[in-house]
Amino acid sequence: MATIMEKDVLLEYASFGYLIKNRDTKEAQDDLNKMHEIKQWLYSTDEEDIDYESTKEKIKNLRQKYEN
Repeated sequence: MATIMEKDVLLEYASFGYLIKNRDTKEAQDDLNKMHEIKQWLYSTDEEDIDYESTKEKIKNLRQKYEN
């Protein structure tokens, strides 16, 4: 269960396209698609139905590939 504020934090955290320098690779495209799916799921899901920690970890795993 997440709060409204935690849902907002997850949506902000899921915005990571600016980190990807080369979007032409298959891996980058796949990761962008995965993150898009997560964001769409977050938008359409009530905060009470979101596992904050689990979702945060999914986003973190995708972001870590591109953060310096």
